[in-house]
Amino acid sequence: MKTILIRLTVVAAFIIGTVCICSMLITEEAITVLTLLTALYFVRFLVRTALYVFFTLVRWLCIIALLGLLFCSLF
Repeated sequence: MKTILIRLTVVAAFIIGTVCICSMLITEEAITVLTLLTALYFVRFLVRTALYVFFTLVRWLCIIALLGLLFCSLF
């Protein structure tokens, strides 16, 4: 879980830095396009991370449920 937070921080810093540098060099229309692209990348990363955490939790809950069923059937 620590690496996810570190990765999220690095991605956010990269996006903010990219937008700041581009705003000094490029026109407003290009900034809008770059902002949209980086926002889409950021949202994709957030969704992937959330789904990874969700399915990891579901996997462990299924394992615990199967172990519970196994122990219940033994006794």
